Amino acid sequence: MSGVFVEIERPEIMNLKETAAYLQVHPMTAYRHAKEKRLPAFKVGGQWRFMRSNLDQWVENEMKRGFASQPAQT
Repeated sequence: MSGVFVEIERPEIMNLKETAAYLQVHPMTAYRHAKEKRLPAFKVGGQWRFMRSNLDQWVENEMKRGFASQPAQT
């Protein structure tokens, strides 16, 4: 199957391990951010859950915030 790309479907609601892989961070980093309410998350039965669409929006907002805080290049 050379040259064929297969899109892996990711679930809309992800657990901590899936979220860490999606954001390319250590699971403890994702956990800490969720616990500190720095990452959009909710708990189900004591376990963290994350909506992919909320994470995508969060990443977009963080990128805009980061670009806005950088000094202009001259």
